[in-house]
Amino acid sequence: MGMTTAKENILLTGARLIHEKGYNNTGLAEILRESGVPKGSFYFYFRNKEDFGLQVIDFYAGFIPQHSGKNALRPGGAPCFAPRELL
Repeated sequence: MGMTTAKENILLTGARLIHEKGYNNTGLAEILRESGVPKGSFYFYFRNKEDFGLQVIDFYAGFIPQHSGKNALRPGGAPCFAPRELL
């Protein structure tokens, strides 16, 4: 497995914590502490917690076509939905 970037590390750590505790019960300080990434790096990649949450959805939506077969794609390979449309 390749080395993850700081942004990927924040996304992966945050997604795990959100899965365990829920979005509203997961704080930025906890995400940063567990990921070992400085606070300034968070705000380099994300405007705020809401932007982070949307990027977590987009990040994991990239895995959907790989694991769900062709049903998740339109002809030509475009996704059937944009994850942000679900919010």
